[in-house]
Amino acid sequence: MKTEREQVIMASILGDGHIAGKDRTPFLRVHHSLDQLDYLKWKSKFFYDCTGIFANDESCYFQTRASDEFVKYANMFYVDMCGYKIFNECVFDYMSPLFFAIWYLDDGSYIYGSNRCRIASFVYDKENLVVIANHLLNVYGFDVRVNKLSFINNKQTYSLCFTVDASDKFLKYIYDYVPKCMSYKLGHVCASNDSVIKMYRSKRINNMHRNEYNKIYYYANRDKILAQKKIYDVRRKLFKV
Repeated sequence: MKTEREQVIMASILGDGHIAGKDRTPFLRVHHSLDQLDYLKWKSKFFYDCTGIFANDESCYFQTRASDEFVKYANMFYVDMCGYKIFNECVFDYMSPLFFAIWYLDDGSYIYGSNRCRIASFVYDKENLVVIANHLLNVYGFDVRVNKLSFINNKQTYSLCFTVDASDKFLKYIYDYVPKCMSYKLGHVCASNDSVIKMYRSKRINNMHRNEYNKIYYYANRDKILAQKKIYDVRRKLFKV
C-alpha cells in the first residue's frame, strides 16, 4: 500500500503538478488558479517539505524542497527528463480514494444538469485513456467512456466521461477525501449543492416545456413553415455569390 504522500504526488503529476528541476535534483511543483488557493493550501499539508505558498493576481503554487525522492517520478513520466509527460501504467499501483480525489479535483468537473462527472486530459492521447478506462471498469466497476474535447495546439484532446450511475458511485467513493472548499465538484452527492441541483433541474424542465411547445407549434403551422422555407431557399440560391 502506497503512503498518502506517494498517492498525492502521483495524482498531482497526472493533474496540475509536475516534476521540476529534472536536469539537477528534482522537486514537485503544483499550480492552481487563484480561486483554488484554499485547495492548494489543503494539498500542501501532505508535504512536510513544502517551501511555502506563492501567489500572484491569477494563480498560486507551492513546491517542495529538491530531493532524490522525486527522481523515480521523473523517470516514470518524462522521456529523457524532457518537459513532456508520458503515460505509465505504474500509476495503477497508486490508485485509491485519495488518489482519485486529487486527480478529479485537479482535472475533473461535475456537469450540473446531467448528474455526470468527467476528468479531462490535455496530455494523454486517446489510446492511453482507453487503457485507463478499461482499468477503472475492470477493477473499480466505474463505467467510463473516452470522449472528445477541444483542439489545443492543433491536437485533439479527450476526457474520461463517467456514466450517470458511475458518476454517483465514483463521487461517493471519493467523498470523504474532498475538502469543503472543493465540495462543489461533488455535485448531487453533497447536500450543500442541493440549491444548484434544483436550479438546473428547473431549467431542464423549462427546456422540456419549450421543446414541447415548439413541436405543437410546428405541427399546427407545418404547411406555412414549409412554404416559407421554400421561399427562403429560392432567395438564397438567387442571391448566392
